[in-house]
Formats: sequence, structure tokens, C-alpha cells
Amino acid sequence: MTQYQNSVELTGRVGSVKVSETGGKKIANITLATNEIYKAKDGSVVIETTWTLLTCFQKKGCCDLSEIEKNAILHVKGRLRNNRYTSDDGVESSQTEVLCSSWDIVKEI
Repeated sequence: MTQYQNSVELTGRVGSVKVSETGGKKIANITLATNEIYKAKDGSVVIETTWTLLTCFQKKGCCDLSEIEKNAILHVKGRLRNNRYTSDDGVESSQTEVLCSSWDIVKEI
């Protein structure tokens, strides 16, 4: 059987950042906007933005989570995790997030 690796790498702009601390460790929930740019059949340029939820746990070798600000360009590596939950009104939903193993603020593209 072939082994497949759950791996993702993204570079985009930070939309929001919420840094909290639990047991002395920083955790950040970040929204990241990535764009896909292509030409439509009529020749017009189309920009599609996808928002992705990131969860980062402070670790050595990565920039401090408190340095990440809205509109910064962020490069992350990690793995996908799917969460399923039921809201208070009984509606089942799912959400995909990236659990970041490394990240860095990009100075210029």
C-alpha cells in the first residue's frame, strides 16, 4: 500500500490574528487569504480569494506569534485537519484548518 503524506504549504496575507496563552504556551488562530489569478474564457482576469484557518503553537525556530499582524505576508507549512461539530441549534458543520509546523513572515515577494 502506498503511503500518502498530509502536507500543505501556503503563502498569503493575514486577515486576522488571535493569540492566546494556555499553560504558558502561545497559540494563534489566524485567517490567511490566498489568491488564484487566471484568465476567463472572455479574456478578463479573474482573482479568486480563498480564506484558510491556521492554528499555530509557538515553537523554537519560528517567529514569535505576537509578531504576526494583520495584512502581513505569511508563509506556513503544516498539515490539514478536518473538524466536525454540531451547533446549538442542531446544524452539523465541518471546518478544515491547517495545523502549522512552521511559519515565517515574508518581507517582500
